[in-house]
Amino acid sequence: MEETRQREKPATALKRLRAVVEEMHVAPTVPGASPMFPQGSRPRAVFLTPDGTAYIDEPGSVFEQMSGLREEFLFLRSLARTLLRNCPEVKAFVLLSDGSARLRLFTHLMTNGRYILPRGTVRPGNDG
Repeated sequence: MEETRQREKPATALKRLRAVVEEMHVAPTVPGASPMFPQGSRPRAVFLTPDGTAYIDEPGSVFEQMSGLREEFLFLRSLARTLLRNCPEVKAFVLLSDGSARLRLFTHLMTNGRYILPRGTVRPGNDG
């Protein structure tokens, strides 16, 4: 379930990326919405390279939760859409777990590489 939040817009792309990733760790306020990350978790590190690749390093415990293929897909889709809408400088992202690449997101989806974000398909207010 999508949730819109108002916040200040940081001046740099890296600060904006970090703010967006940290905001995704905050529990939702919309009734019935599921949190993306376990309560109390925080990203270990967030980096943005000059070519627009975001590296998001999460604690390993984030990926230990049980989930099905559908939940993994929705997690990945939510992350990608949030980055597309809020961080136009981000062209791709890499998920890390405790500083290392993971072979699978949780249990099902392969994660060994960069996720390239499609351009021109998702804009604020566009559900496409």
